[in-house]
Amino acid sequence: TANKIWGNKASVLVGDFIFTKAFQVMVEDQDLKVLQNLSNASKSLAQGEVLQLSLKNNLDIDTDKYFKVVEDKTAKLFSSSAMVGGIISKCSDKIISKLELVSRKEFEVLKKIVEKQQIEIRKLHKRKKKNLKR
Repeated sequence: TANKIWGNKASVLVGDFIFTKAFQVMVEDQDLKVLQNLSNASKSLAQGEVLQLSLKNNLDIDTDKYFKVVEDKTAKLFSSSAMVGGIISKCSDKIISKLELVSRKEFEVLKKIVEKQQIEIRKLHKRKKKNLKR
């Protein structure tokens, strides 16, 4: 990945450049629904980045805060991408809303899987800890 090759700062900077270039293309296309959608996604991404920075080096992050970061950054970008596909394809507002809903549901399923795994890891950790005390 770019992050692995060039590091996080460079990867984020290049991502920001690509995002900015995409906004320039959208302005030329003059599709206000696309601009509104992606500007909202951009705001959410920035909020997620700020929250992630505020949690840096904090080992006591609960799952709600972790998923808030993921939702603001990844889930919002995915749902926005799905919606923009619908907007560009001239789908009805009803279909575009369904595209957003489906992408958010996918995120919720992933969230439940991770939460389940976290519960299993805690159980395993407790058993190991108990066995060490014996």
